[in-house]
Amino acid sequence: MERKDEEISSSRSQAQTLGQENTQLKERIEKLEKACKCSIPSLKLAFRESMPESYMRVILEN
Repeated sequence: MERKDEEISSSRSQAQTLGQENTQLKERIEKLEKACKCSIPSLKLAFRESMPESYMRVILEN
């Protein structure tokens, strides 16, 4: 019976650790998504400004 209690305790500890890691990963993902959303418009603008006009016409036509 003592062995089962140890296994249960170990499983609970692992579950708690995994829950904390999951929360941390979610927070990191949210931060990265926010950073990407902020930078995408500026990247698009920089890309458009760096492309020659003839290339932009082809891109916009397709």
